[in-house]
Amino acid sequence: QLNKTNKWFHWLIWGFSYGVIVNFHLLVAITFLSLVLVYLLTHLKQFRQWSNLFWVGLGFLGSFLPLFIFELRHNFVMFRNTFIDKSYQIFTTNSNLPNPLTTSKNPIINFSLLLKHFGSWTQLGFVWLLIALVGLSIYLYWRGKLSWRSIELQLALASVTAFMTLTVIARSQLAFHYFYPFILMVQISLIVLLTKLKWQWQVGLLTLLLCINLFYWPKQFFSTSNRKIAQFRQVSQQVAANQQLQTYLRQPFNVFVVRETPLAVLGWEYRYFLDYLGLKPLGTQQYRQAQYLLLIDETGKSQVTKVKSWELSQFGEKEKILELSLNSKKVYLFQKTVK
Repeated sequence: QLNKTNKWFHWLIWGFSYGVIVNFHLLVAITFLSLVLVYLLTHLKQFRQWSNLFWVGLGFLGSFLPLFIFELRHNFVMFRNTFIDKSYQIFTTNSNLPNPLTTSKNPIINFSLLLKHFGSWTQLGFVWLLIALVGLSIYLYWRGKLSWRSIELQLALASVTAFMTLTVIARSQLAFHYFYPFILMVQISLIVLLTKLKWQWQVGLLTLLLCINLFYWPKQFFSTSNRKIAQFRQVSQQVAANQQLQTYLRQPFNVFVVRETPLAVLGWEYRYFLDYLGLKPLGTQQYRQAQYLLLIDETGKSQVTKVKSWELSQFGEKEKILELSLNSKKVYLFQKTVK
C-alpha cells in the first residue's frame, strides 16, 4: 500500500513503527532487513523508488533516539558493558540461559534443529507451514494471481528469507522466545496468501488451521513451575524477621539476585514478598538512589564480588556489612561507600 501512495512521510512512519517493534527485541530486525532486501530485489529497475528506503531507514533509526539519549545520560553504559566489558561473549558462548535449546554450527543441521524447535510452538509442524507457504506462493504465481511485486509474494519471500537468516545466525544461542516474530510472520503471510483463493477455500483452510491449533495446543503453558514459590516466601520471611537486617532495610535499599545465569537478577519474587511483609525496596531503575543493597546469592559459590551488571554499576562502590545464610541461600547486605 505504501508503494501506491508513494508519500515520503508514509515510509518514514513505517520505518519508525517497525523500529519501535525492534526496540522490544533486536532479533526482530531480521524480519525488517528481510522485507527491505526483498523490496530491493523486486524493484531492481525502479531506482527512483529506492529513495523510499532512505525515509524508512531514517524513521527506523529515529525510533532508537530515546536509547541514544539514555546512553548519553549514563556515560554510554550499555555500549561499554557490551563491547568494552565484552558482555556479548555471554551470548556467543551461550552461558546466560539455564536450559538453552540445541543448536549447531552447521547451517544444514541447524536448519533441521530450528524446524524441530519451532514445531513445538506452532502445533502444526513448522516445516508444514513453510511448505504450505512456498507451495501456495508458487501456485498463485503460476496461476497469475500474484505478480513479482505483489505485497503478498514479497511478504512470503521475506518470511522464508528471515527464517533462513536465523538458521545461519542462531548457531551459538537459541531461546524459545526468539521464535515469536518468525512464526507470526509466516502465519500472517500464509493467511494473506489464502485471501487470493476462492472464498470456499479460504474458509475451509482457515477452519482447518484453527482446529489443528486448538487440538494440539501446547500443554507446557500449564506446567508447574520449576522454581517453587515457597522458597522465595521463606527467604523473604527470614529477611523480614532478622533484627540485624531490619536496622538497615528501613532505609532506602534495593534488591539484586545472583543466579546461575544473568537472567532475572531483579528478584521480582523476593520484591513481592518483602513488600507484602512491610519492607519496601526501591524500584528497579533506582539503584543509584539506594543506600543499601540486599544481595541474595542462589548459586552458593560465594563469588558475588565478581558479578557485573548495569544495576550494580548504578549502585556504585560498596562495602559488605552483613553476610547471612538463610534457607540454604547466602544473603549479603552492602552499604554504599561515599568517596
